[in-house]
Amino acid sequence: MNPHVLTAALCALTAAIPAQINYTVRAATESGIAMERPDGTRVVQTFPAANTFATSSSLTIEEGGGILFGALATHNVGVPSGSPLPLPFGTVLERVQISTGARATAGTPRALHTTDNAAGDPGTQRYDVTLSAAGTTQALVTVGFSSQVFDNATLDVTVTGGGFNESWSASTPSSTSETVEMLVTIAGSTTLRVEVTGASTAGPGAGWWDGFSASVTIRARDVGNVGFSPFGNGCAGATFSGGGMPVAGQMFTVNLDNAPADMPTILIVGNSNTSYLFLPLPLPLGYLGAPGCDLNVAPMNLLDRMTDSTGHAEVDLYLNPFLVDPTVYLQWVVFDPALNAAGLGTTEGAALSW
Repeated sequence: MNPHVLTAALCALTAAIPAQINYTVRAATESGIAMERPDGTRVVQTFPAANTFATSSSLTIEEGGGILFGALATHNVGVPSGSPLPLPFGTVLERVQISTGARATAGTPRALHTTDNAAGDPGTQRYDVTLSAAGTTQALVTVGFSSQVFDNATLDVTVTGGGFNESWSASTPSSTSETVEMLVTIAGSTTLRVEVTGASTAGPGAGWWDGFSASVTIRARDVGNVGFSPFGNGCAGATFSGGGMPVAGQMFTVNLDNAPADMPTILIVGNSNTSYLFLPLPLPLGYLGAPGCDLNVAPMNLLDRMTDSTGHAEVDLYLNPFLVDPTVYLQWVVFDPALNAAGLGTTEGAALSW
């Protein structure tokens, strides 16, 4: 018999440090492996619907004399043994990974890696990945997808739930690598549905593999109260925003828009939004000739920028992962001679936590 390989794997690596996010992996429908022989008979092994994988489980179908001279189908689901992978500052690499693949060469039978279907139909594997936490918290959830599709194969993968609605499809030779990141509020639990449909059929070539390989990786990290949170009042008419999700050890962009064009601005970086020296905040700036404008943060650093022709300016801040209390307070000062006697305005403030 000509070579045939069909593989699918699902693994979850959970961690107790920190203990905020836990994983549960469950078969949403009957899911497993099947192989269709040249004579039309079918070999099937499945995990039942609603089966929860607390430890590693595997299915194997093998016919012939090995991978190069026979047919092999495997499917692994569960929590692998071994210790969590440590990262700096007491965190761990937490992930659920679904890896699937099919390979075929000329003369082999139709290869299916899903089994909730009739013969000749690829079917769909469905797994529910539930992220749970005590109480309500925010998690930075990352879905990574990579695939390589060769000749005579089809692949469809979707990840939905928790705000995600991602899909990837291929029926011609191609490769894909993509990462989608989203802040997800977990109030007790949140479930993501992963669905995989794929098949490798017998191709015309005898010396080259046909088929596909694909991997979905889901990581969740408890981020508590991280974010960019505006507060206070502004008088400049300009808008103040943060770009993306603040992550320790990475850069974060602070944006100013709708300000006067080609004018100097200052981003105040402060350590408090309640007091500055002996003065309470917010501090009205009417005494400087800027009525209705407030100082909302206690200055530590002043970062000057020029607005462009559209009234936009930005500053990239490095989010130091070594801070005990990783929060700073931000506010833009905008110079505008037409605004008031002082020729300046202020935006609202914002708390940046990571």
